[in-house]
Amino acid sequence: MKFFNTYMRYAIAGKDGDLCSGVLQQYRKVGEFLLHHSTTAHNQEHDQVGDRPLMVLRYLAYYSELALKRDLAPIAELIAHDMSQLCQQAYILESPLHASFQQTFLMIDHVAIALQIETAVLGIRKAQIALAVTYLINNDQENAMQVSQSVPFGIWVRNTQMILSASSSPRGIERVLCGD
Repeated sequence: MKFFNTYMRYAIAGKDGDLCSGVLQQYRKVGEFLLHHSTTAHNQEHDQVGDRPLMVLRYLAYYSELALKRDLAPIAELIAHDMSQLCQQAYILESPLHASFQQTFLMIDHVAIALQIETAVLGIRKAQIALAVTYLINNDQENAMQVSQSVPFGIWVRNTQMILSASSSPRGIERVLCGD
């Protein structure tokens, strides 16, 4: 992770969106790998992995904040979608880290709100709603409600209706979430 952090700081400092995107994709994959092994591995392997998946998510939250402060809202949105995917994985794998993942993820829009970067706020909220849809598809009203409490009602209704209506086609949700 040391190298990922170095590359991310370098990419954000240089405002290199392509490098950020590539590093983030690999960073998320490492997070997914660690999450999978921390959830499904035997106790000895779990002890070796520990809370590293949560550390990955917290670093991503930090880089989202850093990107927003460097005027890289699209990178912050990309990070939000990567974090959403990690939260979805934690939920699906029934990871004991899921609650911590969700709590960390639902707080990442605070910096965008404070800096009044509306496009970033909407992109981050779309990623949060994608997580809520995962909960709704799995009939988990409680977790979906926790997400809905962090997203203003109008945004919640409009995006959730679009996502749910798109879910009837195989790539429908992806098209809505990616803005295609």
